[in-house]
Amino acid sequence: MDYKQLWQSVLIEIELGISSTNFTTWFKDTHIVKEDGGVVVLSVPNAFVKEWLLTKYHNTILRSLRGLENSIHTIEYVVSKEGSHKREERPSQELHTKELPLPETVVNKDDNLNPR
Repeated sequence: MDYKQLWQSVLIEIELGISSTNFTTWFKDTHIVKEDGGVVVLSVPNAFVKEWLLTKYHNTILRSLRGLENSIHTIEYVVSKEGSHKREERPSQELHTKELPLPETVVNKDDNLNPR
């Protein structure tokens, strides 16, 4: 079973156990980079997702992986550089600050009224 098939099988199993919102939020743009000597390297889009998966879903992911491949004993999470490249490729929009002309207002201090 190649990495893509393995990860898709894990995702299907996890998707059945959590809400679709949580699944989309935390597992979108994740994939297995490599597996070597029982260590699976899982690519995640950013450090926040990495921390969340490590603290909240690590055991679930590991259990699913072990159910499919007995030799797997550890998961390492790495932040993907692809996400940062995608962000850099977007054209930057410059913000232009323009000042609107303010009309001259005459304030009569004797009325004690705010000008409109």
